[in-house]
Amino acid sequence: MASSRCCRSSAVCSEAASLQLAQGPVTFEEVAVYFTDEEWARLDPGQRSLYAEVMFDNYKTVTWLESALSAKPHLISWLEEREKDSFLQSAAEKERLSAKADGTVGKIAWEDYFRLESSSSEEEEEENKEEEGVGAEFPPKSVPENIPFLWDNRELGEDSSQLFKYPSFNFQNLSLPKTEPRSLLLLLKFYIQALLSVLHSTMSMFEAYLSGLRRQRRRRELISLAFREQFLRLRRASRLLEKRRNRRRAVLLGVLDNGPLPRRWWVSPATGPNWWETFTLETTEDEKWIEHFRMSRGTLFEIADVLRPKLARQRTIMREAISVEKRVAIAVWWLSNLECYRVVATQFGIGRSTVGEIVLEVCFAIERLLGPQAVCLGDYKEIMNGFKAMGFPHCVGVLDRTHVPYVAPTGQAEESVNRKKCYSILLQGTTDHTGRFINVEVKKNVENIFSRSTLCQAMDAGTFVPGHPTITLGGVEVPPLVLADSTYPMRKWLLTPYEEELEEREKVYNQAFGRCHSLVGRALGRLKGRWQRLTARLPVAEDNVVAVVTACAVLHNICELKGHAVQEGLEASDSIMLPEYDEEPCPYSLRDVRKGERVREAITDFLTENHRS
Repeated sequence: MASSRCCRSSAVCSEAASLQLAQGPVTFEEVAVYFTDEEWARLDPGQRSLYAEVMFDNYKTVTWLESALSAKPHLISWLEEREKDSFLQSAAEKERLSAKADGTVGKIAWEDYFRLESSSSEEEEEENKEEEGVGAEFPPKSVPENIPFLWDNRELGEDSSQLFKYPSFNFQNLSLPKTEPRSLLLLLKFYIQALLSVLHSTMSMFEAYLSGLRRQRRRRELISLAFREQFLRLRRASRLLEKRRNRRRAVLLGVLDNGPLPRRWWVSPATGPNWWETFTLETTEDEKWIEHFRMSRGTLFEIADVLRPKLARQRTIMREAISVEKRVAIAVWWLSNLECYRVVATQFGIGRSTVGEIVLEVCFAIERLLGPQAVCLGDYKEIMNGFKAMGFPHCVGVLDRTHVPYVAPTGQAEESVNRKKCYSILLQGTTDHTGRFINVEVKKNVENIFSRSTLCQAMDAGTFVPGHPTITLGGVEVPPLVLADSTYPMRKWLLTPYEEELEEREKVYNQAFGRCHSLVGRALGRLKGRWQRLTARLPVAEDNVVAVVTACAVLHNICELKGHAVQEGLEASDSIMLPEYDEEPCPYSLRDVRKGERVREAITDFLTENHRS
């Protein structure tokens, strides 16, 4: 490379880089370093190799940043040609290679790479001086005195940023003197750090550009959305105006033609205020009445006749009194489904608050007037014969319990009573062989509900069954029996099934026990199936929950006695009917448990003998 080249470098400090980035992207010429022939001759092969490596790295970096490079720079082309000619192999390298072939290879340190070329570099320097004259002075006269020079190693690391405070300084006339290898490496390191700062600044500007693009795109989206909403608003307004015009035209045409006005919308047939009166007069089939009220017309009117003394209201000059039959129908219809007071009020053509008052009045009347008559033991001999036919002797009932949820009182919504995290009341029911309740206990406080129940106290005293009849099996006196699951404590009159490992005789007992005890589970299922209100939270006050649940049990017995079957698909599932319990076991006495075990053993022997025979 014979043509003379002036020394030229890029201003790579942060201040100059910011000025250049403000004008445009970084080019290769701005980060390239050029040497004159004389300076190039002073470099040994190691320095030349390092210089070529740095220039190639700078070219790759700038090429990545500036994708629009039209042609390869002349310096890169020249370096590639030099590599092809193997200009990095100096005479010293050839001597070491020849020495290696002879087997006399010495140990050469890294610094020796620069010393081996010192003699040849000095000769070339003298020849260049003779041809070109006196070399460039160092430092140049055009450089201000307060600027630290690049060849000063001490000032290079500390005050390197001062070089770029003079943007008018021309680096083209600056030539590099013969320097030590370490100084040259520090110089190249300085240029690399400056290039990295330029790259960081470029990336920051690129991120700012992308952020601006995102904001601009978001602004366009918001503008388009606003235009769209405005367009839809205008479109709806125009459609509404057009519909009003069409409606007015239809009204005008109807008036002129004396014909009926066309419907604007299809409307479901609404229930008129006289739905109850129309249904009573036109519907006589029991199936329709059972579908709406879970009982026939005759049964509902019989209940109304019994409740008339409590529910009859006097007629006033302000309004006609609601009949007792309609009051009973309102309460029964509300209990049979999950509709709210507003729907019931629309169905019967009365006020919503009136519906709430009527429901509570009817439930309290049913509990007081019909409860003692409907929920009772009845003919105990018939009940014992019914259980005996099912395989269990001297039994008068089966016992179980279930939860009925209700709305939590005001200010106590976060408190819970059972594992389902809701307020509930416990319904303990005892049924006969037909599924009719002979005893119902509804308690808000579930603690010791069994030991405090009237059934437990009456059976302990021997007054629940008239005459308290007993039988003797295997020398053991057996009183009237009640069957319950294993969560209840065993007593002389209360039997539970066997658990854990079972013998053959115990399996016979459990089979007969299971056939009879399943009656109470099915009865509770029919109870909640008929009166769907018990499957959800009762929307009544806490003081009125007992009356509503008791009224449902009374109406259940009346329907069972009248033979009104539950419609298919209405029976409650097991998860709703009998949830698991998390209450403490009922307190028990070891003396009562031992008496109950003796009675259970006698019953087991009796059932085993009958099973074998």
